[in-house]
Amino acid sequence: MNQLQPMWAFLTDPDRWPLILSRTLDHLGYTALAVGLSLLIALPLGLWVGHTRRGADTVLAVAGALRALPSLG
Repeated sequence: MNQLQPMWAFLTDPDRWPLILSRTLDHLGYTALAVGLSLLIALPLGLWVGHTRRGADTVLAVAGALRALPSLG
């Protein structure tokens, strides 16, 4: 319970609310950027490989290797 009290005090302090909002918006921006970049790379590549079947083995091997790394998969 001792660990929850400082957290609760931080969250309920009105002076901290702008900081919490700012950090939340920063996080949402970083997330949107990462998803956007992923879409710019993966969507055209997926459409091309799905349509032509060229490079499918390479793309599957790279995707499998990236999934093996927890920070990238």
